[in-house]
Amino acid sequence: MPSCSFRKRRFMKTAKYSFFILSMVSLCLLVVSWTYTPNGRLDIKIAILLKYMSVMKIDLFEEGRSVQQVRAFSDESSCILHSAAVPVKQINDRTLPGPSGPVPIRVYADKEERGLPIVIYCHGGGWMMGSVDTHDNTCRSIAKKAGVIVIAPDYGLAPEKPYPKGLDDVYATLVWGWKNATELGGDPQKIFIAGDSAGGNLAAATAIRARDSQGPPLAGQILIYPALNLNEFNTGSYSMFSDGYYLTRRYMEKFRACYVPNPVDRLSPMVSPLLAPDLKNLPPAFIVTAQFDVLRDEGNDYAHRLKKNGIMVNMVEVKGVIHGFLKMDGVLSQANEIIADIALFIGNVVSK
Repeated sequence: MPSCSFRKRRFMKTAKYSFFILSMVSLCLLVVSWTYTPNGRLDIKIAILLKYMSVMKIDLFEEGRSVQQVRAFSDESSCILHSAAVPVKQINDRTLPGPSGPVPIRVYADKEERGLPIVIYCHGGGWMMGSVDTHDNTCRSIAKKAGVIVIAPDYGLAPEKPYPKGLDDVYATLVWGWKNATELGGDPQKIFIAGDSAGGNLAAATAIRARDSQGPPLAGQILIYPALNLNEFNTGSYSMFSDGYYLTRRYMEKFRACYVPNPVDRLSPMVSPLLAPDLKNLPPAFIVTAQFDVLRDEGNDYAHRLKKNGIMVNMVEVKGVIHGFLKMDGVLSQANEIIADIALFIGNVVSK
């Protein structure tokens, strides 16, 4: 018969094990509870990220930070959740002439074939941050998975270069890519304009500008959680997600003040494509929005308006995620799925 001391040791061991299991279960339940919000359910990894940002009181525009410090903070944090660099056969840095001076670009290609589609990719960053370096892996992924040539402009950033300088740099890149498509191994009739966030804004505006100025013909536009109305921040998604979901109303107000300080300019379709009176004769669109994003509704509204004007639109609202999720491809399967969707969209357009 077991001694009293043996039974006591066994009880203590069982109690410790049970306590550990209960603690882990409680912790899991606590983390799962973070995913529930009044406006839907977050992906659990996004919920953990937002909780961390809240506890650490992370603020991009922390008092006393200069523009350069804001950029440095953003650049350092932007790569944390990226996957390892996607291997691409050819990457070349070049410079092309722009209306306000030289425009640095980066050209990606993973195939050595001729007549490839070309994607002009505009990085995000609120028109005042970001670069070809911060979005390098996104461009690599698109070049690799879609089998295209990607040209990424390092367009001028506000406040040093406010509207329309960044947009002019993007348009100059489009014209250059069109004129040099054959030399690059691309097809001048298979050019797509693309971008995320502020870059999505520049891409949408460039598509309208190319149409209105009889510029290079575009095969399609790819807009990833784009900002499309800088005149008013009054949509339902702005009300629901104005704070606590990474991209806040306050951040957007800061970005807007840097990029378009003149309120009159905010009414222009070149700044607010959603306000364009005419959306006919634009290229087919692939539009991605995030469920928990202040920009969600304007992206969805733009897709619906394009459809009403006879434009072919593929639209995806990604559930459970926040603004900027495409750069979280190291932890979010949704980011990789969107890259695959972009590749499918390009393939479908060029095969018609």
